[in-house]
Amino acid sequence: MKATLFFAIFILVGSQSPSYAKIGESISSFRNKTAQKFKFRTQESRGAQTNYRFAFPLTPEEEARCPGFGTGVTVTVAGGKIVGQSMAIRMGDAYDEGRAMAARRALDFILEAIGKPKSTSQSEDSQQLASIKSAIEQAMISNPQNIQFPGFPQRAKLSCSPDGDLLIAVLPPIESAPPGSYMQGGPPR
Repeated sequence: MKATLFFAIFILVGSQSPSYAKIGESISSFRNKTAQKFKFRTQESRGAQTNYRFAFPLTPEEEARCPGFGTGVTVTVAGGKIVGQSMAIRMGDAYDEGRAMAARRALDFILEAIGKPKSTSQSEDSQQLASIKSAIEQAMISNPQNIQFPGFPQRAKLSCSPDGDLLIAVLPPIESAPPGSYMQGGPPR
């Protein structure tokens, strides 16, 4: 059974998050603001959509904390505007540290994608990190988790790839999805 999690997710304003894409933002704006943070990998056209793939490099401290951890971001564009995005996270060799790093990246990724402000409360941040860690654990045992935040029409889905990587997709509201695309699938259940 696919559970839908409806909760507000907050993170600290002071966290060092990269600039992820925001649904509706132009791809040129995204590429300009992330040129120093993401490493461009490939570009692939699929009909009216183009997927841009980027690697998200780790800091030396992150590499030391969790060898083998890795993150890739795919930004889907139609008409020059970002219509969806996804992130793949390889958890790495340190179980607990990999899950903690994945939870932080997932929160940052989803919040920025939907344009949700970050909280300044450390207790809210801790509570929400615990919630997202739980959603990640469910996704990793083949129980995909759908997340939609009150007041934000975008949808986020956490699932597990056949290779065991965490997949996070942020999709536009169904009515804004490109006609005939996979993004028009039903709402989260």
